[in-house]
Amino acid sequence: MTAIYNAHRKFKLKELYGRSQMQQLLSKLAGYNYVEWHRINDDTSSVRDLFWARPLAIELLRAFPRVLIMDCTYKTNKYRFLLLEIVGVTSTELIFSVAFMFLENERVDNYTWVLEKLKTVMDENMLPSVILIDKEIALMNVIQNVFPNASNLLYRWHISRNVPAYCKKLFETNEKWETVICSWNVLVLSSTKQEYINNLSLMEREFSNYSIALDYVKQTWLDKYKEKFTAAWTDLVMHLGNSTTNRAESSYSQLKRQLGSSQGNFLTSWTKIHGLLQLQHNEIKASFERSLTLVQHSFKPSDFKELRGFVSRNALNMVLDEYGRVDSNDSICSCVVRLTHWLSCAHEISGHKQEGQPIPLSSIHPHWRKLDFVPTTDNESPKLNCKVEVEMIEKRFNKIDDGSKL
Repeated sequence: MTAIYNAHRKFKLKELYGRSQMQQLLSKLAGYNYVEWHRINDDTSSVRDLFWARPLAIELLRAFPRVLIMDCTYKTNKYRFLLLEIVGVTSTELIFSVAFMFLENERVDNYTWVLEKLKTVMDENMLPSVILIDKEIALMNVIQNVFPNASNLLYRWHISRNVPAYCKKLFETNEKWETVICSWNVLVLSSTKQEYINNLSLMEREFSNYSIALDYVKQTWLDKYKEKFTAAWTDLVMHLGNSTTNRAESSYSQLKRQLGSSQGNFLTSWTKIHGLLQLQHNEIKASFERSLTLVQHSFKPSDFKELRGFVSRNALNMVLDEYGRVDSNDSICSCVVRLTHWLSCAHEISGHKQEGQPIPLSSIHPHWRKLDFVPTTDNESPKLNCKVEVEMIEKRFNKIDDGSKL
């Protein structure tokens, strides 16, 4: 083991050639053709912020630009720089890392520099429509300035951890706490604004003796940010199923496990991340192939003939769930899947079945039809129209008698 350690140390010293860790990292990024920018501290001539992204990750970003998720990871290096990771989501609902940044501070200036650099690698006409973050005020303000047309949502998963961390100790028994957290979850998942108001009033009445807990959830979360994480508002946003960020959280957890100790350096961090990106991109390619070539028995009915091989299997599964509701007792369609995922919902599918028509490919958002790394173009972006509905009305109109037409 001593011989191996000494050989490894000798190799590392030879590789550095007297360069610093940051100089060596910049050399590696250039050697692998990474997109890279950095800023220098004028007083110390040291790097203060560093942005880097793998070329294939930029391709994926341009192919799937609509939803971005951002989160900071702390204690990943001995220099105490925070690591900001930006991730996207493919049509097969796999997370891909877009870019990484070592940042000196979590200030408006740092975040502005980072997001401006991110914007330069994106098509001006294909910018994100939804960005999910933790409740980081500086980052929220910068998003509003750099991507003013994007809906900024908050991690519901993080909030579900923060509320118990603060409030649970304020209740005498676990039974009482379970009742409270149940009411909180019902409130967060309220399907309409009126339902939200009613559930909030009920919670205030039931737990009026616990003013500290009520003040915390209202002042910290609900008063200012309810539109960013409660279903009554987020169900009106096309977030493509990314409101709780559970999938992204697993990606961040994997990254933290790989980086390990907070005593690592910039070069070891990059080496581990570079390996993760290679595995990540291979897995995404394989998921595209499965959607293109494998057909599950559930999708063999003629209703799906226009979708098979052209839409990701993840999207097909969601459409299949709506398809199953058509002939069930659950006949009321709230169109949530249409609003949040831009997929055919139950009442639309019912209309197609009545007309004896398959579910049209045009009813599926281009995001779910993307099964390659080719950049999304502006003409693929969703246009708000009623073409499918008008065609359905016209077909019905032509089949009925003159009295009914009148």
